[in-house]
Amino acid sequence: MPKKNSMKQLLLFLIGLVLFASCKKEAEPEPVASARVAGTYVISRFAYTGPVAANNFNITLPQSASGVTISGILVADKFNNRDDAVTVKITLKATGQQDSVTDLEDFELKANGSAYDVIYNTVKHGSADGTNINIDYAEANQRIVVVAKRQ
Repeated sequence: MPKKNSMKQLLLFLIGLVLFASCKKEAEPEPVASARVAGTYVISRFAYTGPVAANNFNITLPQSASGVTISGILVADKFNNRDDAVTVKITLKATGQQDSVTDLEDFELKANGSAYDVIYNTVKHGSADGTNINIDYAEANQRIVVVAKRQ
């Protein structure tokens, strides 16, 4: 009798081994929108249009002239632990001057193919894909355009 039990045990072990080996491993889930978009981006274009035409500009960054270099970064952070929203902060740096920091609105991220629409108050203000982020945000009589790429 001991041989029959050994054979049954061996057969059950082999069946269990085959079943275990045939199980598919679950694919890792896609990162949530805010985790994919959050990060630091280098700004390559920054434009501002406001009520005073003399203060308007549209520049490519970084830019150097007369010993002053202007550069910029955009930081997107997860907003209020939401998986579908980020807060955006733009920092412009100029040699010898204090950094200029602009906090934009908290944007909702809505999937659009392999990227996300950047939305505020149900209006699309740009797109982000985790590598690039483009924002064209207008409010009242001001408009900010930012084009940036992840560092």
